[in-house]
Amino acid sequence: MFRLNNKDENNNIEYFSTSIDIFSYLNFNFKEANTARGLNLPNRYTYLSFLQTYSECTAIDRIATTLSGEYNKYHTTAENYYSYVSNEEFTNITTTLSPYLDYINFTFAKGTISQYALENIYVLADTRDCENLTIALQERGDTRKLTALLIICLKSNRDSSNNTPTYSFKQPSNTFLSIVVFEGAKLDVSGIDTRNSEILYAKSDTTNNIIVHLLLGSKQSMKKENDNTLKAIGDMGDTKETYIFEKAPHSDDNSHLISPILRIYNDKINNTNDFIEIHNFAKDEIGEDNINYILGSDCKQRYFGISLHLADDTTPHNTDCSHEGNFEVIVQNLNLYGLNKDDKLYLYDCENKQQLERIIKDDYSATFSLTLNLPQQDEVSQRNLSSHIVIDSEAIKNDNESIAECTHNANANFQINKLAKLAKRYIITDAKLKTSKTPLQTKPTTLRVKEIVYEAGKAMYYKPNDEVMLKAKHNKDNPSKEDKDETKWAYILTDSQNPPQNPSSHKMFKIDKGITGETYQVKILKEYFNITKTNYLYIYAYMGSPSPKVCQCLRIAYPLSLKYSHNNTFHIIEYGEIQGQYNIQALRIDKNIHDRIYYID
Repeated sequence: MFRLNNKDENNNIEYFSTSIDIFSYLNFNFKEANTARGLNLPNRYTYLSFLQTYSECTAIDRIATTLSGEYNKYHTTAENYYSYVSNEEFTNITTTLSPYLDYINFTFAKGTISQYALENIYVLADTRDCENLTIALQERGDTRKLTALLIICLKSNRDSSNNTPTYSFKQPSNTFLSIVVFEGAKLDVSGIDTRNSEILYAKSDTTNNIIVHLLLGSKQSMKKENDNTLKAIGDMGDTKETYIFEKAPHSDDNSHLISPILRIYNDKINNTNDFIEIHNFAKDEIGEDNINYILGSDCKQRYFGISLHLADDTTPHNTDCSHEGNFEVIVQNLNLYGLNKDDKLYLYDCENKQQLERIIKDDYSATFSLTLNLPQQDEVSQRNLSSHIVIDSEAIKNDNESIAECTHNANANFQINKLAKLAKRYIITDAKLKTSKTPLQTKPTTLRVKEIVYEAGKAMYYKPNDEVMLKAKHNKDNPSKEDKDETKWAYILTDSQNPPQNPSSHKMFKIDKGITGETYQVKILKEYFNITKTNYLYIYAYMGSPSPKVCQCLRIAYPLSLKYSHNNTFHIIEYGEIQGQYNIQALRIDKNIHDRIYYID
């Protein structure tokens, strides 16, 4: 399980390593006490809850003596789980662990939360631990709003940072996450709530003291540098971090591509190789299933407690990291299993214990980007061994039994061997899926619009007369100009945050007659704005009929407005959201304003 007596060279308790050992186990599932071991216990037990129910522990210890296989396994080895419960030190485990809880709170509670409860702390020593964390978080069932959880992500012991995947997990509802990222680690925040979370930077100094500070961001804007990077210096806290999007690693000398990965340095001048990485940083949710990863110039926008924005004259930056990785798996001919375009396909990476999800493309293929521990050309090591992957049309459940079954039944043909690792690509032409769907008869591909992208003018908020340039991307490579000129454009202006499911039948659906072609310029008209609420402008590009899945959404809201409310008060509305209220008498405003609205343009 874990030890309570890690000692330093002076024979004193070494609190950091001991605390890390404890919380690497304490709030995760107690696998040795579940039904699979023959003790008929529910899977809800964590190590902590098992040890806290001391009377139940002793009863289970007695039961185990009648199960000779179980008893011999856990009473005759060094990993003597059940005999632990007879030790007096576990009669009050909360008191026993209190010094280590105090150490964790003293060292890591440097942000919004002043202290964390014993049952709300998790330590991840490697990215493979994310699987067990996901299971533990799913089984919490927090009902109290914003329960504070502390998740500590240590630097992985992998050989190279390029071979190290990201820490990735999904935030459960009713929680506030404080995520500590140690120098050298990578964090994927795509599953994290941008408002109910914070990120802390941690490192060990020359005397092995742990230094932790909250990341707040910068008041200054990020500007494009001559070396094709976006950079800003943190100036909101006691430290001076460097926030930077580096030049894309695979681009040539003449390329202007910038990486979507945010790197944060604590001391870039003296330690150019010491940093943390944040993947999928600028997360902006528009509707239930519509998420943008684009960093704009809004200086008021905060992501995970970090204030970061671009200069007004800088092109919005794409922070989507779904295609980042050092290895590519391409699955083809998915129509043979009845899977259609826009269906989902899942890949389980047995090496890193991570599940990836991708949308099937128009050519009935799906591409996954993995981060594997890849060998060099002449290297002789375990990295040359094959890595298993599992392909499925349904998501694999996040529980120990499903994952164990999935790994055990992994198709032997889907082993990524040394040659594939050196090529950094693995192509699967027959996915061997278990599905009852009838194979699709493929037809010649009809030209259609698959997505709408921004060419210019992308912003978090717009003003009247602003202009935005959009471009339609088609499902065929290099279609003729005549074909692209058949692209039609339409729009819907509504106050609903959710995109209309049947655009052409919507009462506000308007075709921009006379405007066809690959690009479309939108002018933000003053009449699009509503003083009292936020409007949404959904723009569609299509060949035959508009699709709800092919649109772009522009958020239309006044920067600042005043609205008279009941009880003689004014509501101050900022970008469509009420920020405060004031009494009319206190403001010395004439009361005769009922039915009138004043606003600032």
